[in-house]
Amino acid sequence: LPSRLKRPISVSERCLRCLCPRTETASMAAADLQLVLTALKEGGPAETTPAREMLFAALPHALAPISAGDEPHPYQLRVLDDVRRAFESLRVLAVEAMNVATNDIKAARDTLAEAEAAVVSATAAVGEAKAAADAAKGNRDERAALVRQAERDLAETEASTQSAIDSRTQLLAELDFARGVVEAAEKCKEAGTSAPESDASVALVALLEKCHAEKALIAAVPASLRIPAAARSDFDDFTVREAMRVVGEAVKALESKLVAGAEEAASAEAERLGSWAILDIERERVAELEAGVAAAEGTLADAEASRRASAAEVGVQKNALSDKLIAETLAESRLKELAQATGAFERLVKPPVPPPEEEEAARRQAQTTTAADEPQMSSPSDEASREQDVEISGAQEEAQATAGDEPMTEVTEAMEKVADAPARPAPESLSMGGA
Repeated sequence: LPSRLKRPISVSERCLRCLCPRTETASMAAADLQLVLTALKEGGPAETTPAREMLFAALPHALAPISAGDEPHPYQLRVLDDVRRAFESLRVLAVEAMNVATNDIKAARDTLAEAEAAVVSATAAVGEAKAAADAAKGNRDERAALVRQAERDLAETEASTQSAIDSRTQLLAELDFARGVVEAAEKCKEAGTSAPESDASVALVALLEKCHAEKALIAAVPASLRIPAAARSDFDDFTVREAMRVVGEAVKALESKLVAGAEEAASAEAERLGSWAILDIERERVAELEAGVAAAEGTLADAEASRRASAAEVGVQKNALSDKLIAETLAESRLKELAQATGAFERLVKPPVPPPEEEEAARRQAQTTTAADEPQMSSPSDEASREQDVEISGAQEEAQATAGDEPMTEVTEAMEKVADAPARPAPESLSMGGA
């Protein structure tokens, strides 16, 4: 292309070309610069972002004279010092973050250990509560068996009592019947009966049969009893007397049985009442044991709920510990990144001396690249170059005047004023110094 159509080289491009010539050492320098810029721009507090962005923009220009083998002017040295202080501040923040993460991990481990101990304790409490509940159920079941036995005993005593009562009732009925027969027979004994089939005669025969009297006596009684006492023969008198004796003994036997039956009935009733009292007591004990079982089951349910809550808390604490470990890993990574960036920065400030052959190759390549990219200057362009040199010198004087006490923002504005001026051809070494 004609010289007038070639694009002028900006200050930033020239800085990068000085820092990154096509050699192995220069490639390492470019990688170091990228590492420094990345660490400088990322990871700092929000309130320092504007200052770090300023240093991010100014650092390549401040390093340009060093890569070209020249001495930086004061404002460039100030930029380098500010970058060094910025890295130290970032390192301090990273160390603090690392310490916080370490302390948080310790606290999280302690909390996790407490949660796990709580799970162990809750599990033991569940075991104890389950054992207590099982014991309460066992006691209740034993008492329930006793209740069932007491119920059977009560049923048996009630049956015995009822049997005694029934026997007594039957004895009373039989005694009443026998007494009635004796009374009727006594009345007929003297006067005799009017008919062979009278009620007194029939009742007496029935009672004799029940008393298992002799059949001859039973057969003779009706006829002998019908005859009046004055008209009876000796046989008839004997028959009537024998009959009255038998029924009299029957009455006495019934009376004796009634007395014995009363005692038996009273004993049966007492036994029934005792069985009922035992059953009532056992039922009360079973009710108490049921309440104990309910309480033990409630305790077991609470213990299981506590164990579930403790297990859930262990999960929460494990997640919290995982977050703290991640934070520690990030802090360690940030420290390593800052250490690498600091080392890279120091290599850029004090670059290693390349081998002579590599330095010569880099010099030739830089000259070739500069000659190929710079347009051919005519006489008017020479005048423009001298004017830009004056502007750059003015910027350097302004930077030197403000480097001691003025904020870096003013230095950057002065630098950007020169960098953003209309491009005019100028010698590369002067342009780099002005940048």
